[in-house]
Amino acid sequence: MFTFVNRLVQAARPAGTRPRNGLDQLLELAGDSQGPAVVLGALLLALGERAGIDSAADAAFVRVAIDSDDVRRLPPHARPIVGRGCVYVPLDPRGAPLGFLPRPMRRALAKA
Repeated sequence: MFTFVNRLVQAARPAGTRPRNGLDQLLELAGDSQGPAVVLGALLLALGERAGIDSAADAAFVRVAIDSDDVRRLPPHARPIVGRGCVYVPLDPRGAPLGFLPRPMRRALAKA
């Protein structure tokens, strides 16, 4: 899904042209920095996930809430964060390896 979102955003209209479709309008409203997070978040919500958009260090990311039972099924590099009243996995829609936020950013979120 990350590859799909990245290619979709890259294929969006060139700067300075009129919006061609709903995706172009969505990205225009969300802006370059938040557009990919908005698209990924919308797709995850459509799939029934408990997702939201958040930001840290001027970078937008998608926060996907998970049940405590799901933690043991996560890969080792997907460190969940406990906060905001739930357990969640932050995902980077901009092409980070496997979509997970870089470790320094995850640490900052865990402290917040």
